[in-house]
Amino acid sequence: MKRFLKDNLAIVAAIALPLILVAVFALSTSITSRLVADPQYDFLFTTNFQGGANEAFYFDVVQDRLRISYAYPASIKAGGYQNSNISRLWRVRVPGMGVEEIALVHPGKRKDTEDGQRVPIEIPGVSGLRVVNSQPSPDGYVFQPVYDHYGGNLMREIFAGPDRRNRPTCAIVKNGRALPVSNITGDFYSYYNTRFIGWILKNQ
Repeated sequence: MKRFLKDNLAIVAAIALPLILVAVFALSTSITSRLVADPQYDFLFTTNFQGGANEAFYFDVVQDRLRISYAYPASIKAGGYQNSNISRLWRVRVPGMGVEEIALVHPGKRKDTEDGQRVPIEIPGVSGLRVVNSQPSPDGYVFQPVYDHYGGNLMREIFAGPDRRNRPTCAIVKNGRALPVSNITGDFYSYYNTRFIGWILKNQ
């Protein structure tokens, strides 16, 4: 056995080294996860948010309250309509990072409603939530709209295919611990404009 190992040292090293690195990486990840406490605050974000005057829905945090408004379509000289861009609103529930989409329903247009007018709307269970939109969260996590969970990670660079390495997502991070938001649309978040709205205060 010793002679075999001596004669085939390069082969043995080539087999053993990746396994050792995997073990080290797994141990390091486990230690980091145990040392950094789980997040305590759910949060809201949007995808496909372009900004500007072409949005249908707007999300503002005013005095720690979430306010949602809708802009009625308005004709523009270029031949299209303002507010043709429809954002999608998501709530992430920690610590499991479960994601739910919040349906955005525009209000019917009244006779006295003007084109382009922006009106407040109520989304049951969402409008009026107490939200803090500063970074970091009260428990120290930071939302990153594009988090490359493969970038700079040797083991993932080795074992992940090139397609996986080039697919960043969004995540919340704290002291080296990262909790990516699961892929919810079939595409990765780098394909969308992602906007963080805020951390939802507890018991809501």
